[in-house]
Amino acid sequence: MEEDCIMTKVRIIPTDNLVSVGGKALRFDLTSFEINNNYHAIHWDGETGFIETKVGRNIILTSLEEFQPLLNEHATLVAADAALLEAAEEASIPLHKSVYHKQRVSDGITINGISIKANDKTERRLMAARIVAKENAAYTVKWEAENGFFELNAAQIIAVADALLAHIQKCFAAKEAITSEEYSTKEEVEQAFDAAYDSL
Repeated sequence: MEEDCIMTKVRIIPTDNLVSVGGKALRFDLTSFEINNNYHAIHWDGETGFIETKVGRNIILTSLEEFQPLLNEHATLVAADAALLEAAEEASIPLHKSVYHKQRVSDGITINGISIKANDKTERRLMAARIVAKENAAYTVKWEAENGFFELNAAQIIAVADALLAHIQKCFAAKEAITSEEYSTKEEVEQAFDAAYDSL
């Protein structure tokens, strides 16, 4: 740790309980480190430094040895934060299977140049239109898709509705395919889901 700090910018402001090492700033209680009460701030540029005092006189620094205990504490806290973030990321990976499944379902489909998002309202309206189109070959609708308005005839309504339903079912099947598998990253989850979806 000492060698790392020698080559790293360090800033310590005791009254603010602030320690910054290499741009990683943390606040923690510095009272136990017995820093001189006259020190307002400690600056280290990676090679040399100075102590800014409360009486307006700077003290040249040639070493950080005096502050090594609190720098060690800073390093310990940074490592602990990193470990917590890593643990949180690992815990979120299984949940990402459901998150990504919902995202892929919502992405919807593009069929014959018509982009349709999958949501409850769209599905209900499309399936209702399909029922009518199935009974009436002359039926048409003006449909607002993601990429504009389209006049759809009965055959097109049925094709779009069936394609959206197939997409939703493929998403469920892809999720089922990866549910029991273990992955190291969210990217692996997404790649596995996409591969399962494309194989259907």
